[in-house]
Amino acid sequence: MRNLLFILLGLGLFGCMQRKEQCIGNVLLIPMQVYVPLYQNEEGNIIDSIINDTIQENYALIGIYQIKNDRAKVKVTFSMDSLTIKDGWIEMKYLGIHLAHYSDTIKTMLHPRLNSEISFEIKNPQWEEFYMVKNACKDWLYIQRLNCSQDHGWLAPEYQCDNPYTPCN
Repeated sequence: MRNLLFILLGLGLFGCMQRKEQCIGNVLLIPMQVYVPLYQNEEGNIIDSIINDTIQENYALIGIYQIKNDRAKVKVTFSMDSLTIKDGWIEMKYLGIHLAHYSDTIKTMLHPRLNSEISFEIKNPQWEEFYMVKNACKDWLYIQRLNCSQDHGWLAPEYQCDNPYTPCN
């Protein structure tokens, strides 16, 4: 129970709000057991790497601050070790999000605003589903369904779940 309390505190305290720059979205690493390179800048050398520790259940929590050249400037903390903070750039292909709302349908939009036209609908959404993040703008995430390049659109903040442990509804 104590570990769960630290995890929940870490999720809230070490996300986007802990940085002076404007955060534009919170995401997770794709659910693959691979080392993800962390770059010095959007075109630079590898300075470190990150990986989800699925044995200890210590997952990377990622705040996006800028996107350029298919890479995101990020701040990475870990759910069980909030003292470890890594800054750098990650290729967008490693970033994704779970869905947070379990209505019958979630609508993604053509533009990052509620009054935009609908891009595609997610029928009977489940937390286990994972969507690739392709872009971010003011807490909206531009997502794409895994293995389906036709399904992409802007996902409103209330439908995003960046908690690797449990649904956000």
